[in-house]
Amino acid sequence: MSDLVLNVTDKKEGTYSVTPLEYFDAVVRIPGGASDTSVQLGLCTNPKFVAIWGGPGITWKIAAGTDVLGANPQACISNDDGLGIAAILVSNSGGAEAEVRVIAEE
Repeated sequence: MSDLVLNVTDKKEGTYSVTPLEYFDAVVRIPGGASDTSVQLGLCTNPKFVAIWGGPGITWKIAAGTDVLGANPQACISNDDGLGIAAILVSNSGGAEAEVRVIAEE
């Protein structure tokens, strides 16, 4: 991640800084019957927010042995200190391939 800091001046509010962050947004295909398919979150290594839009039979978790979350149609998890993950595990109990959208942000 770059050390770039943008300084923005707003006539009403003064000057403040905005630091760029890592962001991941992708549509991935999960085969029918797939279990714990690893989806890498791009450059995110400690996202504060992860969301997935799926459908019937789509579930996910942040690591092996953690709680399973249904994504029909959507589910998300967040932590102000970061989740400490660089991938999620997605499963598809349906018989057909499914497209899911995943968003993560540090």
